[in-house]
Amino acid sequence: MRRKLAIVTALIMIVGMLPLTGCGRTQYDFNEVENDWSDVASSENTDIDVSGSLVSFDGDAVTDKHGYSGNGQVVQLSEEKSATYSVNLSKKDRLAFYADYYILHNGLSDSEITIKLNGEVVSERSSLKAFWRNEDGEFKKDSFGNEIVPSQRKIDEWEDGYLYEYDYSTVLAPVYDFKAGVNTVEVSVNAGGSFLLGDFGVRSVNLPDSYDDYIAKNGSKGYGSGSFKAEAENFYIKNTLSAVPGSSAAVNVTPYHSYASVLNVVGGFGNPDQILSYKVNAEKDGLYNISLNYLNDNSNRTVFVKFEVDGVTPYRELLRYPLVENGSYGTHTLGKDGKFYSVYLTKGEHTLSVKIDGSLSRGVQKMMTSSINELNDIYLDLKQIAGTVSDGNREWDVENDFPGVVDKLKGIVSGLKLISGDLKKINGADINYQALIYIQTATQAVESLLKQPKYIPNKYAQISEGSGSIVQTLANALADVKNTPLAIDKFEVHAAD
Repeated sequence: MRRKLAIVTALIMIVGMLPLTGCGRTQYDFNEVENDWSDVASSENTDIDVSGSLVSFDGDAVTDKHGYSGNGQVVQLSEEKSATYSVNLSKKDRLAFYADYYILHNGLSDSEITIKLNGEVVSERSSLKAFWRNEDGEFKKDSFGNEIVPSQRKIDEWEDGYLYEYDYSTVLAPVYDFKAGVNTVEVSVNAGGSFLLGDFGVRSVNLPDSYDDYIAKNGSKGYGSGSFKAEAENFYIKNTLSAVPGSSAAVNVTPYHSYASVLNVVGGFGNPDQILSYKVNAEKDGLYNISLNYLNDNSNRTVFVKFEVDGVTPYRELLRYPLVENGSYGTHTLGKDGKFYSVYLTKGEHTLSVKIDGSLSRGVQKMMTSSINELNDIYLDLKQIAGTVSDGNREWDVENDFPGVVDKLKGIVSGLKLISGDLKKINGADINYQALIYIQTATQAVESLLKQPKYIPNKYAQISEGSGSIVQTLANALADVKNTPLAIDKFEVHAAD
């Protein structure tokens, strides 16, 4: 029976892959997701920026502040240590936490903190990440003339910014409900090594203006001049060790060499917690366009990215910008419907940052996780009784022996179909990609069980045993939804057209 199920599953996946090729150029429509911000929580006010006052801490004594010049009292925290702050507000609001911090450990794993607000846990795993650079400014070569991937060096500097959950699943920093008056905030370390904590407080978080509003304010300031290219492999700073310089033989990437392997792209970039930053230069004040040469070879899969200029997303269209599958490196200028987006830059140096965004699929991921957990519960209930029966052909009175199991499985089928619809809407096209094929396979497997309810208990192993089980298939789908690899050759900031 398991062999038969495996063959059927394989056939379903092969058939599911057929729409991926031979259908001409896909037409994408992102209007629905681009105009829906109902999933984004923000503050009511725009001007709140309040530092917390340190009340107590049980961390280690600070012997070296590492040149800290901020306003907060510096404390050193490590696992199972904590600090308590009071935050006094004139009015209630939903606000985000921010912090100045300095990572003391090797940075190979993130420091994670639990945050209590007025006695209740509001964040179990807020993340403090180390930042990195290439060890060498110029790439070294081996004896054959091939460039060698450089070591990555942790940056021993103070960092500052909003605090995000460990998975960075929200497009803006998460906000929490604060009351007017004194709020008590407790920060405790649950993972990672030691770090210094400086200024710690709360700030407003708001959706940026729309592009139309942004350009209405900045469109009359004139056009910029010239262009500046930033090679993606030469990042200024990054918050992950996974994204590293790589080599591509594509003829339209730079630098290019016919015979030697040169480092000319950045790879290993595909998770929402990863940020890459680059230094760019504007010749004069004015409006500029942003282009990138990228490769998205995820079959029929759109990758969403967030762009920041000097730490701020200038308008909401760049919060989760779609980069569709292109199959090979190609230059794309940010814009929509044939019109390019512009960004106003003052003369001089700026920081351009790019981050994979996973916020659109956040709700879907929760639904998938819920379906997996419910299937595991059903599996355990069935196994507890049916697993003791050796007769594989026994007919069960399911509603009496396992009340509610049929309705639960029907509910899971309905939920999986909703998930498929949501993923297609997010992707911008009614086409299959790998995660959808996994979900289709799992859905059909559950529907197959429901065709003969009296035999469902005999087939409990199909639900959660082995690599071809329904649960494992959904786990594969979830992993695929979470990861959207993107390779980048270079960025270019050039005078607006």
